[in-house]
Amino acid sequence: MNNKDVNTTRPNRRPRVLVYGYLNVNLGDDLFFRILADRYPSVDFYVFTSLDYEQIVGRENLHVIRRNRLNRIFASHLPYQFWFGHFDAMVYIGGSIFMERGSSGACTTTRNLRKFHKAFPHIPIHIIGSNYGPEQTAEFRKEVQNIFEFAESVCMRDTFSYNMFASSPRISCAPDLVFSMSDAAPAATRELAATFSIIDLNYRPALARYAQQYEALMARITEQHLERGERVRLVSFCRAEGDIRACERIVNQISHKNSSAVEIVSYDGDIDHLLECLRSASVLYATRFHATILGVLFGVPTVPVIYSDKTRHTLDDMGWTGATLDLRQTDPDVESLQPHIIDAERLAELRKNAHNQFAWLDKTLIAL
Repeated sequence: MNNKDVNTTRPNRRPRVLVYGYLNVNLGDDLFFRILADRYPSVDFYVFTSLDYEQIVGRENLHVIRRNRLNRIFASHLPYQFWFGHFDAMVYIGGSIFMERGSSGACTTTRNLRKFHKAFPHIPIHIIGSNYGPEQTAEFRKEVQNIFEFAESVCMRDTFSYNMFASSPRISCAPDLVFSMSDAAPAATRELAATFSIIDLNYRPALARYAQQYEALMARITEQHLERGERVRLVSFCRAEGDIRACERIVNQISHKNSSAVEIVSYDGDIDHLLECLRSASVLYATRFHATILGVLFGVPTVPVIYSDKTRHTLDDMGWTGATLDLRQTDPDVESLQPHIIDAERLAELRKNAHNQFAWLDKTLIAL
């Protein structure tokens, strides 16, 4: 089901949906918001942020409730119900939203969902596009299980996460919702530009010990492409998470005489520009999870660079037979890496099934 249009019998009343998600100018999550707005053009979606997400998403039905000083003052004096009680549904859309921080069970997602459900038990909650983990305690899994009991629906994006909670009556599984993106055509021509999606492992305490090895590996592979006369792009998906800093450190390690052929491309809210950069690549080394998804979607020869089991689980679901580079391994083999393209039949199946992420939300919005 593509670009599902919802008709409502209420005169002069479009459905209103509150959207929770990662609002930090990160390409993967920003694509989620745009896909959601495109699928339901007659629904008004609202996000609560101080950033200009109306411009970033670029859709008239995506609205921002400004998180500014005046709103904070009002919010401290007005009941929670004043701000959110007039919505018809709430959508929590995101990937790695069920991660336990430390051993305390801390998780922003579970805290937000409990608070919202306590205030508005009549408003249906839909959780879309997520995976589960990592977990630190058995109690955390029980907490997430309890959340899933009161949610209207939960759709996980990999079978590993789904199997953790398969007994829940309203849980389902479908491929990552970026596979449902309507504009998935490959580039007419590919530039001779090896493209690297880069992350800053120092931003992730559990992975910081791999940062030096990872950046050295990326510099090494970059030099191999430069020696073949190719241009290289290092791409940042999220400036706030330090991707740019990691790109700059990698460039500083490159000794090749043509290092000036390395371009750093930063995503700062222009979704279409970065999509075209990825679409036209001759080869993609994809560290960001959604760089892998987009590389597969666009038919770009791709090497997934794995820093989290969430990527491994998704690749397993895809039936990925190509090479991968797991940066958590000691001295990984980079000499024999061969970029891979998934076959057209399997890609078509992934794209079709990804629309099932919205199956329960379709039912809720149609009923309005």
